[in-house]
Amino acid sequence: QQPVVAIGRALISPTQERKVDAHRRDITALCSCEIDAQRLFSTAKCGSFAVWRDSASVFQQKGHDAAATAVTGLSATRACSGGRDAALLVWDLTAQSVEDRRAKAGNVISCLETLQNGTLVAQGAEDLAVRFWDLRQPGAEPVQSVRGFSHSPLSVAVHPRDEHYVLTACKASNGFGGEARVLDRRKGEVVHCFPGHKADATGCAWV
Repeated sequence: QQPVVAIGRALISPTQERKVDAHRRDITALCSCEIDAQRLFSTAKCGSFAVWRDSASVFQQKGHDAAATAVTGLSATRACSGGRDAALLVWDLTAQSVEDRRAKAGNVISCLETLQNGTLVAQGAEDLAVRFWDLRQPGAEPVQSVRGFSHSPLSVAVHPRDEHYVLTACKASNGFGGEARVLDRRKGEVVHCFPGHKADATGCAWV
């Protein structure tokens, strides 16, 4: 797998000395496909979603009415994006189109993660909640919403061996926040809080 970085609206492959303008505006999120490591997904401030392979565009399409802010892969043929339009979009990578759209007022999405082999999606939101969507069930309502955050979650990571535990990294304001929080889906609440950062905690992972 070739390393790729996102700078502004471009994808850059340092080893191939190659730069590709990925979107019309700055890239907001970038992730690889777990099943196909050569495939990348990206979103941008222009509201577009794109699929890349070997740093070349497979397809790109505008789906969100505002900035697209998060992306995650679901399977070999599906991906999911979220945006500031409070919408969660499921993309059919074969048809190269939106398969499902779920919107909830006030649900400005900041981050996404996949659970249960791509059937469940966890997302953080600016209204201080983490929501879980069952993509097998139609409808605009999440199957679970967990609160207990004092600042918006900016990143979410599911425990690799026990998906009941979800780690988040949070925004900071005026010297407060920037903490990592662990929530337990069985209890529906935050069970641990780890302060430390003096500014936004922008990413998290289980190690």
